[in-house]
Amino acid sequence: MEESQPPSSDDSDAEFDNKDGEDYLANGVEAVIERPGRPSSGEARCLKIITQDQEENWQKKFNICAEYFNGRTSLEEMQYKTGLDRRDIRQVLALFKEEV
Repeated sequence: MEESQPPSSDDSDAEFDNKDGEDYLANGVEAVIERPGRPSSGEARCLKIITQDQEENWQKKFNICAEYFNGRTSLEEMQYKTGLDRRDIRQVLALFKEEV
């Protein structure tokens, strides 16, 4: 008897990319973007949808920071790598707290 294997991350990416990011978000489906600095096309669509309701200034700052929303980068390191000040990074985190 064969055991069913969990989908690999490549399978999950393919499934995610075959769906409309708006459907995922509208239906409250949560997804983890493992490499936010290198999102798949479906993940990139979701990142765009996440930011669309914010001012352009904050959209840009979110996109600058998104690469570092990986659970391994400290605020200090993010500040150094992005060139944004701590206040702006904290504001991005506050504006997008439901998503990050």
